Amino acid sequence: MLQKKKGFTLIELLVVIAIIAILASIALLSLAPAQKAGRDARRIADLRNTQALLQLYYNKCGRFPVAGTNLDPNCADLASVGASEIAAAPSPNVPLPLLAGLIPVAFAGGHCGPGSPPSGMPCPPPGGYVGSGSWGQLDVALDTSGIITQDLPKDPLTSRAYNYGASTNGLSYVLSANLEADNSVLKSSIHVDTYGVDCSSDPWIYCVQF
Repeated sequence: MLQKKKGFTLIELLVVIAIIAILASIALLSLAPAQKAGRDARRIADLRNTQALLQLYYNKCGRFPVAGTNLDPNCADLASVGASEIAAAPSPNVPLPLLAGLIPVAFAGGHCGPGSPPSGMPCPPPGGYVGSGSWGQLDVALDTSGIITQDLPKDPLTSRAYNYGASTNGLSYVLSANLEADNSVLKSSIHVDTYGVDCSSDPWIYCVQF
């Protein structure tokens, strides 16, 4: 006599599916902090790499990219003003901090007066440069000046963006990224809006000034 094969009932299958869904949700929730930390690590690295590119631009041009000057055909500037706030430059007699491993470029009163770029570089126009601009404008300026051959990095999330702003004399700048979680680098971040860059509206905005 043949025995009837017993299979899973519909209720049993639904219970198994529900258990799998719950376990998958728990796994995703546990991975979320790690994913945020990974994106934040990339943001910090992107800003650091951009600092190195800006130092190369400075070594070539005697200033950082600013808006609407075009004094040197080999040093492209930002296409237009990217923010309404144009802040004053830092003290001209304080040398720029230097990035480790890069060629040092110091300055203090020189052929253009206090705050001069290195000898042989073009002098700032009267009243200084217009400093602030967008990340896209910075990308174009570095590309046109021969500093980069590919696009600047962008935030891992399309809903967020990196920001750039420079002082009116082109001797200081700020980069920013909006982190997703608390991070030790925030202790060294500036928390005051600088050169048209928002550094204060969110406690997790990482702003590095140079």
